[in-house]
Amino acid sequence: ADRFPETYRARTPIDLAILDVAHLERRSADDPFAVAVCASGDPDEPATRVRIYRAGARVLLSEVVPLLEDLGLTVVDEWPTHVGGPADLYLHDFGVVDAAGRPIDVEAAGGRVARCLEAVWRGDCESDSLHRLIVRAGLEWQQVELLRAYRKYHHRVDRKSTRLNSSHVALSRMPSSA
Repeated sequence: ADRFPETYRARTPIDLAILDVAHLERRSADDPFAVAVCASGDPDEPATRVRIYRAGARVLLSEVVPLLEDLGLTVVDEWPTHVGGPADLYLHDFGVVDAAGRPIDVEAAGGRVARCLEAVWRGDCESDSLHRLIVRAGLEWQQVELLRAYRKYHHRVDRKSTRLNSSHVALSRMPSSA
């Protein structure tokens, strides 16, 4: 607890601190990056928390914000915390809301969002606006990758369409989440 700055201790509920310690203890050079998605714990805060744990270096906003936006999320705040220690640990706590300005349903979409961000960070998948289907349609990142492959194939055989246009058409035909 002494490694966490006073600002972190003052604003972080104990259940989130326990989650953070568990994730940070598992970070190493072999496994430097993890994500957790959770409710804010504050009934007055209308945002979901996306917590990114990293060993070795902090995460740049310009690296993460576009990934969150590709998921259809809006970043409303970020609280970076340098924990230090032998692995030089960092926690980046992002407040996000969906396209309607509401917190995302953590039970329904939190795990998918975390797995997607980890896959993008590892280089296992691309990130673009098709990732909105992870939150809005309940798809896993692997399913979105399959759709992305179909889209690429379609563009190879039908040169008249554009990749951006087909993503927007697919997303606009989806019913909005309730």
